[in-house]
Amino acid sequence: MGCLQRTNTGMAILVDRMITPLVKENGILLEGRAQYITLQLIDNDSLTIINVYVARSSNDRAPMWKRIS
Repeated sequence: MGCLQRTNTGMAILVDRMITPLVKENGILLEGRAQYITLQLIDNDSLTIINVYVARSSNDRAPMWKRIS
């Protein structure tokens, strides 16, 4: 497995070496809170996966969801 973008926040999206060539884009939406990876599939389709870490308090979650959207 390989890590496409390194952070020091304890979050990661890991992909198998066989999947790495399919990675079209990846990045951090909010440092330590949200990151994404987009895979290029066949027939010009793509799949985006978002990894989100959210605090338990709804007061803390609302601003984060607003920034992501």
